Amino acid sequence: MTNKCDLCDSVCATCSLVVSNCTTCSADAAFHNSSCVSMCPPPLVIKNGICTTCDTICKECSLKSSNCTKCDTSSTFPYLYSQTCLNNCPQTYYNNLISGICVLCSTLNIGCANCSSMSSCLSCDSGYIFLTNKCYQTTPTGYYNDNGIAKTCTGDCATCVDLATKCTSCKTLNLDGNVCTATCPDTKVA
Repeated sequence: MTNKCDLCDSVCATCSLVVSNCTTCSADAAFHNSSCVSMCPPPLVIKNGICTTCDTICKECSLKSSNCTKCDTSSTFPYLYSQTCLNNCPQTYYNNLISGICVLCSTLNIGCANCSSMSSCLSCDSGYIFLTNKCYQTTPTGYYNDNGIAKTCTGDCATCVDLATKCTSCKTLNLDGNVCTATCPDTKVA
């Protein structure tokens, strides 16, 4: 006895007889093996003032039972996103079942604004042209750019611009202005 009031240990909210004999734990601590701890031994985490396992949705967690660090890829919530396990990743991310992590589409560096896998785009970043689940920096041959969507040139147009019928080259016919024609007018030669 020191005959003075000593503060309880920092992990204790209240204590009895000695500073380390916690009767209740501080908000940042939890009871484990009859004492307060600031960190629970792995794989346990703090939840409601006690050391407990991760929430059932998490395969592994950190600090709190709801802070998932790994998801069970064989469960109905296999994808980790922002410390939560989800059944599907949010838009602009794709489901990577191998890693069990939601991966941001833009990290693929293939021009995808939104994607469904490592190689399949659903929409493109600005400045790219979308065609058959891919994003292109230039308009593919045989197509024209319609507000970021590749649309097919029609008729004998091998290449076109602005419209399906505004040809810039022809497959078999002769180009006259922006039209493919079998014969050139009398004032022109092929």
